[in-house]
Order: sequence, then C-alpha cells, then structure tokens
Amino acid sequence: MQVESVLNNNQQRPRCVIDPVLALSPSGLLLYKNLGKVMELWVVRELWYILDNLHLYLKRPELVFPRTNTLENNLFEKRACLEEKVWSLKEWEKVRGEKDLSRLNLFWLGDSLRESLIPRDREPEIFFYWETLARSLDAQINLLPSANDILTLAFRDAIALAVSLDSAFILTYQLPRDFANNNPPDICKALSSWGIPCKFLTKKDPIVALECQYLRQLIISAGLAKIFWTDIHIVVLHLVVASTSTETISKTNLVTNTNLSFKDEIQDLKTENYLWTNMQGFWYKLL
Repeated sequence: MQVESVLNNNQQRPRCVIDPVLALSPSGLLLYKNLGKVMELWVVRELWYILDNLHLYLKRPELVFPRTNTLENNLFEKRACLEEKVWSLKEWEKVRGEKDLSRLNLFWLGDSLRESLIPRDREPEIFFYWETLARSLDAQINLLPSANDILTLAFRDAIALAVSLDSAFILTYQLPRDFANNNPPDICKALSSWGIPCKFLTKKDPIVALECQYLRQLIISAGLAKIFWTDIHIVVLHLVVASTSTETISKTNLVTNTNLSFKDEIQDLKTENYLWTNMQGFWYKLL
C-alpha cells in the first residue's frame, strides 16, 4: 500500500504530537523517522532539554520515567527498562545531530520563536498561543509535588501543543503492566491528577472504529506494520475543549501586548483556567 493511496494530494496531513514517553521508548525513533511520510509530527521542547543534559540522564535514566511508573518490578525487568532508556537517549542524540530535521516532517516549539521549527504554512502566532496555554496550565500543575519533574513539564507542553494545533491528537502508549490491567497511559494519569478527566473509548464507538482504521492504514503505508507486532500498545489521545473558551482566548495578547493592565492579565488567566477546567480527554487503543 502506497502513501498516495491513503493520503490524497489535496488532503491535509494529520497533525500528531508524539508523547514524550513514547518518544523515549525503544520504538519512539522508529515512529519519528517514518511517520513524517504521512503525518505532521511535533515533539515537545523538553526532549531537547533532556538531550542538552544527556550526561545526567545517562547516569540516572530513571529520571525520565513517569512518576506513576515506579519501576517496582523484579531486578531483571528494572535493569532492562533502564538499559532501553539509555539506548533511546543515545539514539536521539544522533538524530539531533542531523542537519535538516525538517526532512523528517518533525517540528517543535522552543524557548523562543527563533528556536522553534514551524511548518511553512503555519503562522508564527501559534508559538505565543502555545506559550500562553502552557503558562496557564502551570497554575494547576504547581499544586502538585511533581511540578518540577521533567516529564510533568513535557506532558504540560504536549497538552498545550495539541490544543494549539486545533485538530491534532497525541500518540502515546501503555506500558505492558498498564495494558494488562487496562489502566490508562501515563499522560492520561497526569491529566487526571490535574483535574482533567480522561475517558476510555472502545472500538464499539463508530467514530473510534473509523479513525482507528484510517490511522492504521497510514502507519502501515509508512512501512511501520511491524510496530503492531511488537509489545508496544499504541494509544490515541484526543482533547476536547469547549469552543467558547478557545474563542475567548486571544492567541497573542498575553505575550505580545505590553499595554495590558494587571487587571486585564488576571482576567485572561481566569479565561484560560476556564479552558482547562472544561476540557476532557478521550483515549483508545490503536490495536
């Protein structure tokens, strides 16, 4: 099956934010190197932060495990998990050294617009919108003890990025233990701890069945059929936001308008907090 038979020439590529936990999994790089053929891929800036401090994380790879995954398995399994993480970190460092990541159709938003890589058809205002949303989500995250955890920040940016990109979804996965116990993936656990509910959908839902078939065809057309035969349980996460809350948030004024009064800024933050309290996540298993 060729890519052209799945994606028409005039059809917009699906926008996909790959969850940082999936990105650092053994299959993460395989997905990134191939899914760009059929999707517009986005990565969060925390991945580059981790690679900037590679020496630390190679010494302590457990720091890039979600807090919900305490590695409370037997010694052999724990060692295998840590070795996999070290391998993934080293492979990502090689990829970052490549001159042109845009050829992978891989994009990100960094600490500034200059440090970001955005598709040519995207307006630069998306950076300010995402930055504003991420900052407003901090108000909820900062109440938690894991607020300074690197993956908590990565989840925050992934959520804000998916909302900023409108029709984007997040691609993540369940750890084998979570899959066996039918528990949600780690990013959904994080959302729930922030007061954002995540609902599990089965393929009995006709929309899930339709989208699931479409995404599987895209993944297969990109040469990734083998990913479904491995012990990685891919999950699709959608975020649904009340349309009125997104319409009332200015995409640039909080960052670019220096004439805002303190009162106006507080009002904008209240509006953005309303967005998060009226959001819901929906996830389903791709297989």
